[in-house]
Amino acid sequence: MSNAYRILNSGLLIEVFVGRITKEELFEHERRLLQDPEFPTAPNVVVDLTRASLDPAIDEKELQEFVNLYQHHRDKTAGARVAILAGKDFERASLYGRLAEREKINVIVFNTISTATVWLGVKEAEVRGVLERIHTDLLGDSPPDV
Repeated sequence: MSNAYRILNSGLLIEVFVGRITKEELFEHERRLLQDPEFPTAPNVVVDLTRASLDPAIDEKELQEFVNLYQHHRDKTAGARVAILAGKDFERASLYGRLAEREKINVIVFNTISTATVWLGVKEAEVRGVLERIHTDLLGDSPPDV
């Protein structure tokens, strides 16, 4: 799996995952992100999973462990709004959203970037531009039209 994120000055956080995501990679990514000194308080987040797939071993137990990572960072994560572009893992992304509610994180899973950006109240063109740059860095090409 490849992954990357960008934190914009507006407090918008954009994450991209590509390939098969193992539990270890997912957790390492999130720990690195949560320890980033630039991590904004209660960010708006776009997570692009459209070119990724969660390892089948990641089930509700693992997703709950993942959500538990936020307990030590509530000062930053509570109130976050997360828009997930899920692709193949729509159901597990939705489960993650239900579990994250316990940590005061609002998650909605979307099929299109346009509805995700409307919900977040951010500029679609800006998000698309950042997604394209991240995908180019990771893969050498641009993201699909979501």
